[in-house]
Amino acid sequence: MKSATNRPPKVRAIRSALICVGLFLTLVSSAAEWPIESEGAHLRATIEPRDGKVEIGEFQAWVLTLRDSDGNPVEQAQIVIGGGMPGHGHGMPTQPVVTEYQGSGQYLIEGIKLNMAGRWVIAVAVSTPFIRDRLLFEFDVDLWSTDDRLLLASLYF
Repeated sequence: MKSATNRPPKVRAIRSALICVGLFLTLVSSAAEWPIESEGAHLRATIEPRDGKVEIGEFQAWVLTLRDSDGNPVEQAQIVIGGGMPGHGHGMPTQPVVTEYQGSGQYLIEGIKLNMAGRWVIAVAVSTPFIRDRLLFEFDVDLWSTDDRLLLASLYF
């Protein structure tokens, strides 16, 4: 079997192009088990991109769904969003805000921008007349899924 460096230049160029395309088109977010419970156990929540996929370097709208400990939608909440990359020691490059209550405990958050792959935390402070609590959503943003890694490995070995 030929090694990657002994293959014809055209084959190496095609494989390099495939890798570049994969870097730009493949994005996977692996979340912890959601919904999560808040620090004070008053809330259960999920958060996800409105269009269903995480994009690196793009402004995105996400939907936060809040339920109280009895499973009822949380309405009239004041919400503050923060977060960042604890492993890198920096916060988010933007200041996301809730722009709309969509009913059924769902809040539209605009201005989320994840500017690189890695471990992210989105912190959500929630305040209602009856509840004050905080949620921490931790997840990894990765350029490569397991299938992508296997495919790329098969190109070289």
